[in-house]
Amino acid sequence: MPLTVRSIFRAISCLCLFFPIGVATRAQTKQSKPPLIIKVESERINLTQPSTVVEPSALEVKELQETLKRDLGSIFEIIPESDKRDCLELSVVIEKLKTADGYLFIGSSAISVGKGESDLLITHNPIAQPTIKRISSALTFQLSTMYIQAAFGKL
Repeated sequence: MPLTVRSIFRAISCLCLFFPIGVATRAQTKQSKPPLIIKVESERINLTQPSTVVEPSALEVKELQETLKRDLGSIFEIIPESDKRDCLELSVVIEKLKTADGYLFIGSSAISVGKGESDLLITHNPIAQPTIKRISSALTFQLSTMYIQAAFGKL
């Protein structure tokens, strides 16, 4: 079986399930997923951008959001934006770049902690992938490794 981001993610998830980190009991660990808000939007195209940049369709934006929710839902409690709790927030802005081979999806992701004016930016990264699924896999891997680092006190 080839080593993929998804197989690494599943292995890490299984390790976290069977070897809970910290002093919490197994019952508490199963119920206490960290809350996460996922926001996905398309980059609004303006006249200063080159003609090779294309705004993704609403369907592509929704596909990325649903894929992220499905992929990250096993580790995080996905909550709506209206939730008032402090939480992690993943914000992604995507656009499409026309290439000789088709399109390349460009994602700009920001991960922050907190709510409102007291939030703290953890990381901001650009991602370029040929498909929506691969952008989702890259973001899932990034958030999963951050979660593991935080659990071991290395973040």
